[in-house]
Amino acid sequence: MRQIFAHLHIPKCGGTSVSNWLRKSFGPSLRSTNELLNDYQYDANQISRIIDAYPNLRCLTGHKLSLDLPFERQDLDIHVITWVRDPVDRFISHYFFHRNHTSLVPQTKSMDLIDYVEWALKDGNQKMYIDGQLRFLGRSLSEIESLIKDNRLNLFPLESLEESVFVLAHKFPKTFLDYKIVNKNISKKDKSLPEELRNLILPYVQEDMQLLDLSRKIFTENQEQLKHLAAIKLNIPDQLTALRRKLAFDASSFLNSASVYISRQGFY
Repeated sequence: MRQIFAHLHIPKCGGTSVSNWLRKSFGPSLRSTNELLNDYQYDANQISRIIDAYPNLRCLTGHKLSLDLPFERQDLDIHVITWVRDPVDRFISHYFFHRNHTSLVPQTKSMDLIDYVEWALKDGNQKMYIDGQLRFLGRSLSEIESLIKDNRLNLFPLESLEESVFVLAHKFPKTFLDYKIVNKNISKKDKSLPEELRNLILPYVQEDMQLLDLSRKIFTENQEQLKHLAAIKLNIPDQLTALRRKLAFDASSFLNSASVYISRQGFY
């Protein structure tokens, strides 16, 4: 069975850092969807065609992927990885990114942040930031939970990016060979936000907050499992030492007993 990894790069969710990290493990077998077709997000049939067209492909990454993937194919073992972010921080990051670095959203240059919240969210002009992470993934929260339970989806909170890489490297040790990731594109503006402004944005991202809470819950469970496994591994050397000592003692006792028996029988 052919194993395929798909990194769903939700905009403003650390995707550049993740793509650079993935390249260390996959090399030329990593392909970005930005290099392929021109559709915004591909459906399962398109992804299936891409996989078949690139026999050396092991991992796809990019904005054009969602959870509409060919999971039903019996010849493929598809594993999805994605990171979600505090949706308020994500919206603020979007605003400052376009205000300072692009001309794609000119309103960010002419409006202050409060006016932009009203234009983008209240007036609905930036729908990808109204519960946009859930919208991007293309599935309901219950469907996402099912994919997690089926070990199809690996969902992580962006705030724990470095630790989540360790979780993946432990879960797929033959695939992810590097435990370190460099977190790029961190803006100081993303980290300081007045509470009143946060409260203006929150009503438009309630489901995204639930998605973030789910990622945190799953990540905490993964951490507890890793701690348990680490504790077992730490105890293994002590257990082996104790076992060796016991075996040595038993062997010594046996030899001593055998020697006494042989001596008494007059075999010497």
